[in-house]
Amino acid sequence: MKYSRFEWLIIGVGGITMAASLLLTSRSALIPQEVVGQLLLFAVLVGAVRWGRNGGFVAALAAVLVYILMRVPLITNVGMTRDVLSMILVRLVSFGAVGILGGELCGRMKYVFAGLEGRRALDEVTRLYNESFVVELLQQNLALQERYKTPLAVVLLTIAPALMHDLRPAKQRSLMRAVGNLIRNDVRLVDEVGRLSDGRFVLILPNTDKGGAHVAANRVRRHVCDLLGAKDGAVSDRVLAAPDDTGELALLVASLRLEDGRVQASSA
Repeated sequence: MKYSRFEWLIIGVGGITMAASLLLTSRSALIPQEVVGQLLLFAVLVGAVRWGRNGGFVAALAAVLVYILMRVPLITNVGMTRDVLSMILVRLVSFGAVGILGGELCGRMKYVFAGLEGRRALDEVTRLYNESFVVELLQQNLALQERYKTPLAVVLLTIAPALMHDLRPAKQRSLMRAVGNLIRNDVRLVDEVGRLSDGRFVLILPNTDKGGAHVAANRVRRHVCDLLGAKDGAVSDRVLAAPDDTGELALLVASLRLEDGRVQASSA
């Protein structure tokens, strides 16, 4: 199953569940604020499925604020009774669980589905896309960019080898897994993240111009430095964007295909 199908499946099931819940509630007393609460929960679900943990968190935070504001008149009239507190807490917990935990799960599922396609698509260390799959994604995205003339940016993130030089292999793998998780959670769910055989991380950012890519690259680089406890210069980035850097992107794909061919030949 492709992630896009999984996405629509979850949204569809969520919508049906919400509609069924409202129908059952309508047999008794339909409270307008709780109807809006259900709609807010569905919006949080969509945010988590479409934009991952960050999108789910933002949607959950917005839903919490809207719901609390809706319940201010009730709190003013009857006070913060145990029943009122319980009702509000249930909503807040559900928003947070669906937005943050659901977004985290959806962010991971995209890579899980790639790994279940009957081919080796994931890097063993980080569980992000490996070099072979990154090459395929780059080719697909460049073809779409050329056909529809939409912006496309690619970020190459390099961690200085000196940061890992004195660490045991198990510690290196643990840190690389943590860096991969951080990068995956720091970009949109529509963005693709992989790790090359030389250790560099690749971010493929559809519908992103060069300026937006630089903003994303700077943010991710700072967060990786914070995670590793390294100076800013220890992690570097290179931003390429189509159509301005189409030639350089084509050279990048060609070099990765050549390197991947060598790796496969040596492992055969």
